[in-house]
Amino acid sequence: MAKALCGKRNKIENHSDRRLEAILSEYERLLSPKTKLISITQASNVLGTSHR
Repeated sequence: MAKALCGKRNKIENHSDRRLEAILSEYERLLSPKTKLISITQASNVLGTSHR
């Protein structure tokens, strides 16, 4: 959607199965001085329920 609105290139990374240290080291490759927006999401399970 962002690309359609402003013609910018998006970089999408999925790190759901990796350690935080590996993720942080890759951000040096993904980010540049031209970076305008970073969006990070996280799922939360406050009640601790499992639906398996």
